[in-house]
Amino acid sequence: MLTILKFLEQKEPDIYGRMLSDIWEFSDAKIESEHNFIQWVFPTTTPSASVPGSPVLDIEEVRLIRKSEAALENLYTSADWYFVFLERNNFWMKAHDHNHFRITRVIQSLRLLGDADEADFFREQVLRLLGDASNKLPPRTMKFWKEA
Repeated sequence: MLTILKFLEQKEPDIYGRMLSDIWEFSDAKIESEHNFIQWVFPTTTPSASVPGSPVLDIEEVRLIRKSEAALENLYTSADWYFVFLERNNFWMKAHDHNHFRITRVIQSLRLLGDADEADFFREQVLRLLGDASNKLPPRTMKFWKEA
């Protein structure tokens, strides 16, 4: 069967030996410093520019994940988990930060695998969190989030 599906269902670890629940236990410092988990937690059909060899979904994998209640429930739990990280920290609320790319990936993954409402809700929550700090971000970032 497919490794990414089994990972999202918490039946198999990622290639680094981590279960999804292990990643949910990361400290904020580890979330910020690790760069090879986000592609597993929020997979898409687009290869990662920063972590070569990360999972890239094909049409069949997308179909199977969409049909898996466990995978979708865990995807939504992961979105909540990552949002709490953003909520607890404000260092990402600046012109350039790698978390902006992560936010784009979360929105894309939610839209691809879950539904548009979940993706839009996540984006709106991030924008609410940003508040007035949103004018610090480049318009290009806001455009990515809107189009994700």
